[in-house]
This record gives sequence, structure tokens and C-alpha cells, in this order.
Amino acid sequence: MAEIYIVMTHSGSIPAKLIKLCSKSKYSHVSISIDKNLNALYSFGRKSPKNPLNGGFAIDGINEGIYKVFKNTYCKIYKIMIDDEKYDRFMEILNYYLDNQDQYKYNFIGLITVLIHIPYRRENYYFCSQFVSEVLDKSEIYKFNKDFTLIKPNDFNELKNFELIFEGKLNDYKKILLNKKSLEF
Repeated sequence: MAEIYIVMTHSGSIPAKLIKLCSKSKYSHVSISIDKNLNALYSFGRKSPKNPLNGGFAIDGINEGIYKVFKNTYCKIYKIMIDDEKYDRFMEILNYYLDNQDQYKYNFIGLITVLIHIPYRRENYYFCSQFVSEVLDKSEIYKFNKDFTLIKPNDFNELKNFELIFEGKLNDYKKILLNKKSLEF
């Protein structure tokens, strides 16, 4: 058995505020991780914390990237236990993105079409919730009942069989992890 984490965030950046406003969602971004410490968060977003227009396949960590810059980021973290077969499939898909990340771009047009409920696919272009939902589906972890291009961060609140393990400031989650580590020694 293995664990997968879905991390919904709202950094408070200007693009995040716009997404939150337009999508009517508490959270503006979603990532996926295989590590409870969230050292690697996989998604589509800004590749550089200071440039929201340079987007694509992005790997952030709880202590780096956008979350290092926006220290008051709010988050909601879900966990699911999956069997080894699903985990292997998930890792195969994730590794494909890792190996080919330069081929992928951020789907800015998709941000508009999702708001007007028009499915719009562009080869090698994703936005965060589109990417995470497609990876969950292809690895048979979770299937949404609508097209990936119409999934918004708010849709992740409806995940069945996922356990909500934390909601609050991302910095508070880091403190909880540090406290648990200090208690282990």
C-alpha cells in the first residue's frame, strides 16, 4: 500500500486571487504528492515564483518555489491509500511527465474555457486541476464525472475515499510535521 496526497492551495498571489474569484472556489490551485512531507508537489503552474506567465509542468515543495515566497498560503490536504498496482501505474504516468516536462505548457486558454463550461483540449497544455484529475483517472485512483478540462480546484472537495488530513495555513502543517519528527526521537 502507498499514499497519495492531493494538496489544494491558495497563495494569495494576484493570479491566484483572480482564479479564486472567477471559479468561486476557496482554493485556486491543486497539486499531487507522494510524500506526506510535501517535499515534491507536482502540478501545472508557474515555473518561477516571480513570473506567473512562465507556466508549465511544475515541481514545488512545501519549503520552496511559490510557497517559499507566499508564506501565508492556505491549504487543504487529502490522503488516499492505494494498492501497489495503482501506485505503479501512477508512478509510470508521473515519471512520463517528469521525463518530458519541457514538452508541456500551461493551458492559459483552458482557464477561460473552464469558466464558461466549454471543454477545450490542447495537446501538451494543462492547468493544475486538469492535470491532477487526468493523472488520478489514468492511474485508476479516482474518476471524475466530467471532462478533465472542466475540473476546477473546488471539485477536489468532493473526492470519495480520500481522507482530509489537514486544512489551514501551510506553515502550520509544516510545524505539525516538525513536531511529529521531534517526538519520534
